[in-house]
Amino acid sequence: MKFPILSLVILALVVCLPRVHAQNSSSHDFAPKVYIDCDYCDFDYIRSEIAFINYVLDRKDADIYVLITRERRGGGGEKYTLNFSGRNGFATHSRDLHFITQEDETLDKIRIKMARVLKLGLIPFIADSPIADQINISYSATKKVKSQSDPWNNWVFRTNLGGQLEGEKSTKGKALRISLGAERITEQWKIRLGAHGNYREERYQIDDGSVTAISRGTEFQSMIVRSLTEHWSLGAGSEARSSTYSNMRASFMVFPAIEYNIFPYSESTRREFRIWYGAGLGYNHYEKETIYEKTKEWLWGQRIGVALETKQEWGRIDVNMEGMNFFPDMAKNHLRFFGNVSLHLVRGLSFAVHGGVSMIHDQIALPKGGASSQEILLQIRELETQYNYWFAFGFEYTFGSIYNNIVNSRFGNGN
Repeated sequence: MKFPILSLVILALVVCLPRVHAQNSSSHDFAPKVYIDCDYCDFDYIRSEIAFINYVLDRKDADIYVLITRERRGGGGEKYTLNFSGRNGFATHSRDLHFITQEDETLDKIRIKMARVLKLGLIPFIADSPIADQINISYSATKKVKSQSDPWNNWVFRTNLGGQLEGEKSTKGKALRISLGAERITEQWKIRLGAHGNYREERYQIDDGSVTAISRGTEFQSMIVRSLTEHWSLGAGSEARSSTYSNMRASFMVFPAIEYNIFPYSESTRREFRIWYGAGLGYNHYEKETIYEKTKEWLWGQRIGVALETKQEWGRIDVNMEGMNFFPDMAKNHLRFFGNVSLHLVRGLSFAVHGGVSMIHDQIALPKGGASSQEILLQIRELETQYNYWFAFGFEYTFGSIYNNIVNSRFGNGN
């Protein structure tokens, strides 16, 4: 009989605990309910630093909706935009705040800045809330810092070098990759340069000996863009590459382009609808004779693209379409459509779909005679196809307590 009695006592305690918690948290009952829409924020830190509001799990429960977006800025680092939008009794309040980060700033410094700006943005809402008389504001005077000249003139450089070794009884593999990048971004100009190289070697031990598969490739890309107006931009890009996988000994292409954004570029952190067009000249030198009986050729072509990106309270959309064809044979073309959509349907329920599809009719570099069985099995040669696709979708439903105020890191925060 001891065990049933003990079970009843434990059950009674579990049932009572939420009631005790509700009584102790009554001072929080009148605090504004806030939903923060951010995929990369440290919410444990934010909840610890800003404890005078109620954090909710669904935007439909919120009195204040905060959307946080970011974009890269000239000279490295990022610009964060925090949009505060009021509901219910705060419907008249709405504003944007910004802060910037440097390229070398740590995640800790970034989250400190974000928490500070969040506090500033919440002040007008708190001033009109029942807890206004419980808030104190302090000010720390600092000396004015003089602006300093930039010896790098807004140029930012990046390098990456990596390798990999793997093996078991009958297989061994090694890989090496390197990338170099440089960019200069200002209000008027965007310049990006990048170079990449990779080498991979795999050895397979079979009954009558061994098979070695080697693939390697190099690529150089550049882009220069000039801002014309709040909606128009002019640019030019170039690329040069070599790839054993694509039967390309050497290839380069240069294409000027023009772009129009239906929305002002100043709203790019929230929404973009860009349409661009470019045309250019290219040259290919193939490792093996192609299915079109070419070992080298000059090519004319054109490209067109459409990109829609928006992040709003109802969800987010990121959809892209890109098409290209060669002249004079316009049958040599490809069309790609890819993107992701995430929609908030009803309270707690969201739907997301990700995917892409390509119609491919421009594999002009395919070697004559096709790929060997060994090349197919080892996946070291591009194969003929007229299309490819991928899709993923899912629903997410959250229910239970609308609040998310508590921070508890015991045993980690993973699932």
